[in-house]
Amino acid sequence: MTTSTTTCRHSPCFSSVLWYGHSFTFTKTQALIVGILWQAMLDGIPTVRDGVLLDQSGSMAVRLRDVFKRKGKMHSAWGTLIVPGEVRGSRRLATEENFPNPENPHIRTQTQNVRSVK
Repeated sequence: MTTSTTTCRHSPCFSSVLWYGHSFTFTKTQALIVGILWQAMLDGIPTVRDGVLLDQSGSMAVRLRDVFKRKGKMHSAWGTLIVPGEVRGSRRLATEENFPNPENPHIRTQTQNVRSVK
């Protein structure tokens, strides 16, 4: 799949995110987590521990992955937009180079002219 977008964007509350040509929608708690990860990425320190994300989002979940699970099915952003960080038990937003296709996470998305996140 080829995408041709020049930017990644989000709604003011992060309930809707466009990431390298793919749209994601989030619940309030999920959106808070994505917003925290987005800000960490902009700050140049993209990896955030799961416990910090749970605490700062106000989630009562024990595991971060449970926030992104509904009726036994994982949200399409889990493992695509939201990927493991460099430290065990942490997450970050996927980069252009490691962003897989949400429809089939085993296929990497090929992007054109994507240089910065705005």
